[in-house]
Amino acid sequence: MVWLIAAGVAIVVVESFLNVFQEDGIKGKVATLWRSLQMFRQAEDEEQGQRLLLQSGWAMLRFGLLLTAFLVLITTILFFFPWALSWNASQKSMYLLATTVFGTAWWLFVILRGAGLSQDKSEDKKIYSQLDRWLHWLALQPSVVRKLSFDLECLFALPKNLQRRADGAVYVCGLARSGTTMLLQFLSQSDTFRSLTYRDMPFVLAPNLWKRLNHGLQRKATLTERAHGDGILVDYDSPESFEEVFWRTFSDTAQRHGETYGSDQVSDDVLEIFATYRVLVAKPRTDPTPLDSAPTRYLSKNNNNLLRLRSLSTDPTATILLVYRGPVATARSLHRLHLRFCREAGDGFTQRYMGWLGHYEFGPGHLPFSFARPRMNPALHPDNPNYWLDYWNAVYLYILEQEDLRLRFVDHDAMCQFPQEALAAIFRVLEIEADTLAMAAQVRPPLSQIKPPTEFDPELVLTTKVTHARLTESKANLFRCPSKNLRRGPMVL
Repeated sequence: MVWLIAAGVAIVVVESFLNVFQEDGIKGKVATLWRSLQMFRQAEDEEQGQRLLLQSGWAMLRFGLLLTAFLVLITTILFFFPWALSWNASQKSMYLLATTVFGTAWWLFVILRGAGLSQDKSEDKKIYSQLDRWLHWLALQPSVVRKLSFDLECLFALPKNLQRRADGAVYVCGLARSGTTMLLQFLSQSDTFRSLTYRDMPFVLAPNLWKRLNHGLQRKATLTERAHGDGILVDYDSPESFEEVFWRTFSDTAQRHGETYGSDQVSDDVLEIFATYRVLVAKPRTDPTPLDSAPTRYLSKNNNNLLRLRSLSTDPTATILLVYRGPVATARSLHRLHLRFCREAGDGFTQRYMGWLGHYEFGPGHLPFSFARPRMNPALHPDNPNYWLDYWNAVYLYILEQEDLRLRFVDHDAMCQFPQEALAAIFRVLEIEADTLAMAAQVRPPLSQIKPPTEFDPELVLTTKVTHARLTESKANLFRCPSKNLRRGPMVL
């Protein structure tokens, strides 16, 4: 009974607010008052000004009285039933919680049904509407909302059968601009994996519940170039790096520490919660796939997982694919994007949005990994291209020190020159059958001519070459290019 009454009251209140705050309601009245004040300031004589001031004052008084009456009416509607039915404290708490949940859900439904979220990539110049910004802030910033959405998702989609596990997870990671997106897209083309996509935004901790609430309101997928300006086409169904929201919510490893990002490894309790999250993404209760069918495996691309390699390696069924690319090409790409994002910082929302997703790879909010900073030259600034070359070296030196972990190295440049052979080696390790010939046809060949690294410190270039050679010669490397004349193409993925 409490939940039924709460649902009815929530719908009445939300509909009342939506109707009152429309163009011919309060918004129209405020616009009229504003025009009256502007006319008062532009009055040609004192008599006309006094007349306009009197009219504006009376209009403001009437507006204030009507708004107060409306708020009193809404308050009466909200609290009438708890008072009339003499509910106890427990029933009142349940009623307030249910009213909030139903009201928020109905408000989202009405807004999305009428206009839809303005996530069209063709309007990237405007980034997001005010409604989008509020919704993303609500879903991604307050930790209490993130945890609540995860709890509701568990109630809605977590399988009751413990046999429904998401073993065999694959984690794609590496320094940004190393080719992790290209590898993610190839892996997602198989029917083996499930990953978070753009459709799951902004409630990425409750993808199944959000899909149900948003059912019938989803936009058609249209391939557009992503914000990086690197030629990569994405749509609402494209997999993307949203997993870091989970770590920001439950783990101390996803925290800002001064001028760096990340800290110690993940606790066992958080790893248990993460195992539950993998099930929610890959094998939810709402999935009709039979248990005896081919298992659906969790797929993630999260460069910040470099912070938690040891923790993720504790899962014996998991595979960590660590992508690397030539140091000069990576540093150039990072430096270019850093300057671009700093120029296009806008009003600050983009930086906050990137922070909510844990994307500190470049731009005005850039934070280097906590494990890399002590190995870097403190005199270098991100505006200097040498900073990014030094950063590349620090990151991959750390990775090379993790020899005891079950890491699999993927040479992006070798994959660009010999895509079918490299992809075959990757899918063979994952024990997956895939049409690598068709995938290889999607790879752009590397450029035959590459600009000399004249903008970098020659000594630093030689240092990174040594580190790169160690990566290539490592026993963890899945595919070594058979050619001695390997061209390091600037694939920016």
